[in-house]
Amino acid sequence: MGLPIPPAPALRLTIANAGKLERHVLLGGMSDVGPLYATLHFAAISPDGKRWKMLYSGTVAVGDYAWPMIASIMPNKECVIELTLKIFWIAGGPKETLKLLIDAGWAVETSIEVTPEQAGSPSRWTGKLVSGKMRY
Repeated sequence: MGLPIPPAPALRLTIANAGKLERHVLLGGMSDVGPLYATLHFAAISPDGKRWKMLYSGTVAVGDYAWPMIASIMPNKECVIELTLKIFWIAGGPKETLKLLIDAGWAVETSIEVTPEQAGSPSRWTGKLVSGKMRY
């Protein structure tokens, strides 16, 4: 019997509903090749405070159609998304993996922003939420 394989390092995002009504939050779309997190935005922040846009490349191409991916979050409940650190990359920045940058003292900031045009339905949540700087 072999040793258990540890889970891959991941960025865990938790969106909590602290309100009294169920919230429907558009996360992006689901295509034939996987999820497209179109409303999630990421930044990598170096130890000296320089910010870099960070992209998640969990899905490289879209097939013919993407279905809306909506998190329905009940009051006092949460939606948890785990994104492996291996497929983040920094636009125009360092080429190291995100795991190496985090180990070197970099921080990550995540935001979700849904415009009324993206929401497409008055019953879906719109707005912007920004995390604090997350460090390991």
